[in-house]
Amino acid sequence: INTVTKNKKYRKKSAKKVIEEVRALIKKYDLTHLRIIDDNFFWDRERVKEICEGFIKNNFCITWDAECRADYFSEGHLDDKLLELCTKSGLIELTLGCESGSQRILDLMRKDIKVEQIINCVKQCYKHKIIPRCSFMVGIPSESKDDILLSAKLINRLREIEPEMAYGVATFRPYPRSELCDDLVKKGIFREPKTLREWATKRYVEYY
Repeated sequence: INTVTKNKKYRKKSAKKVIEEVRALIKKYDLTHLRIIDDNFFWDRERVKEICEGFIKNNFCITWDAECRADYFSEGHLDDKLLELCTKSGLIELTLGCESGSQRILDLMRKDIKVEQIINCVKQCYKHKIIPRCSFMVGIPSESKDDILLSAKLINRLREIEPEMAYGVATFRPYPRSELCDDLVKKGIFREPKTLREWATKRYVEYY
């Protein structure tokens, strides 16, 4: 699922398939930590619950981390009950796409989250002894110095909530099919590569 590129499809492996694959990895490689690469792993609450229960039932002695949206931390979704189950199954770290401390920029990026939700998710991580890894971004079109300072202020506030928090600040990338990218192309500020090979050329690699 990617609202920025209007992609509403979500393909997922069943909880049973995930558990079988993790069991095979543990057996073959003596796996001790699992990183789940999935932008929307926590979108399906029941699937997450099944996977965690499967890890516990099969006595998988592993830790794991994943990515999560800030607005998923709510009652009936990623709430205290599910977070307790996740940590019991081995969850120790969550990567959170915070992006900005400016609500104007978050709305411009179509993140569909509020600054208050970012603060809440870090509080929940601290409560359940989960290390939050918060990613931020600068260089968004029309971003001002004040917007950047709001991000810095938010980072400092989050660090006060959870001193163990890890964070990183990346530069804006004009992804194809996104409104921000299309706008830059129309204004002549950015020329979008025409082929996948062109994306890998020195010019565009250094652009980032």
